[in-house]
Amino acid sequence: MDAPLRRFWEMIRVTPVKLPLPPWGDRSGGFWVVALMGSESLYYNDIEDGFNESAYDTATGRIREYFCDQSELFYAIRSWHQALLRDVVPTPEQIAAEERREANRAQVERKESARRWWAALGDEIGPETCKSDGCTKKRIAHSVLCREHHFEQIQCHPYPFLDTA
Repeated sequence: MDAPLRRFWEMIRVTPVKLPLPPWGDRSGGFWVVALMGSESLYYNDIEDGFNESAYDTATGRIREYFCDQSELFYAIRSWHQALLRDVVPTPEQIAAEERREANRAQVERKESARRWWAALGDEIGPETCKSDGCTKKRIAHSVLCREHHFEQIQCHPYPFLDTA
């Protein structure tokens, strides 16, 4: 058993206790539960000579379902560990998808921020024209530049929506 699996086993194992699972476990007084994780139990089925996992009813102290998987303890622990990792640790594909979603959210926010900033600049009022070389548009309030050139100078990039501004 490798170190991560050993640590996992140390976290889930319990002192073996016999818990009822009628009617199958009635003859032997129940089955030996050796590990608990949340509301799941790992128990030894002495009828089938193997380990099984089942929901565990904390209210009644009973194993809920009978299984006859005949798994060895190592494989049962590994199965639980892998299931937990699937639920907790994202796959490379999930990480890439989340990164794409985050990049899209950031791009949308940048665009919305640019739109708000553009709107806050106000209209070109003149009568003076923009001081940018070759521009014939009027300046905006509190600037010597037109709206487009003021945006570009302050934001350090062109306004991304000139065709829809």
